[in-house]
Amino acid sequence: MVGGFGLVLMDEETLLERCKSLRNLGFSPDGDKRFIHEELGWNLRMTNIQAALGVAQLERRDEFVAKKRWIGERYQELLSDIKTINLPIIKKEFAENIYWVFAITLKDNYTKTAKDVMKELSGQNITWGVTETLVIDGNKIFVTAGGTTNNVVALNRLNGQLIWSSKGLSEKPAYCTPVLLKLPSRKLLVTMTEKHIIGLDAETGVMLWSHEHINQWAVQANT
Repeated sequence: MVGGFGLVLMDEETLLERCKSLRNLGFSPDGDKRFIHEELGWNLRMTNIQAALGVAQLERRDEFVAKKRWIGERYQELLSDIKTINLPIIKKEFAENIYWVFAITLKDNYTKTAKDVMKELSGQNITWGVTETLVIDGNKIFVTAGGTTNNVVALNRLNGQLIWSSKGLSEKPAYCTPVLLKLPSRKLLVTMTEKHIIGLDAETGVMLWSHEHINQWAVQANT
């Protein structure tokens, strides 16, 4: 992304002209047809500030790509033992993945969906859908389902089986990524639900404490 916009690079004149037309409301590149829309397009115009930011970012592109590939390689390594998922393609004869996103799909023989998991856990969806960056510790993956009984759960990351379940305060989930803290006496999982910050024993799921945290919009958008 460059200054909040996408950047297209090409070496084909015909494709260049079509891209320029599409980003300019589909206007014809022919100057005599100034207001003729030959196809549907967009009104995409970069400001000077965005352009300046984009140029500065391009100077660091090798650094950014190297960092994203390093992260992608770590994901490939850590997720390679999960047999139910397809990992991104690393390299083809014409391109090498830069991991702009790390997309994971389920194998065809694995039929359980996210909706099935939420139903099994009696989870509660929220306004813009559950948005949580899942935290992994060893073979445990922590999920804030937001159910009245299964409020926060730990699942086996290899097979999805339930390890422990905590009813927490039985609140809806928040848009929050949990934090795993390694203390001298235990590992502490800290996360946020609808109206509270809660701390749980990461090994057992026992809730150790809670702290009220309310805002006027009833949305904890911290992720």
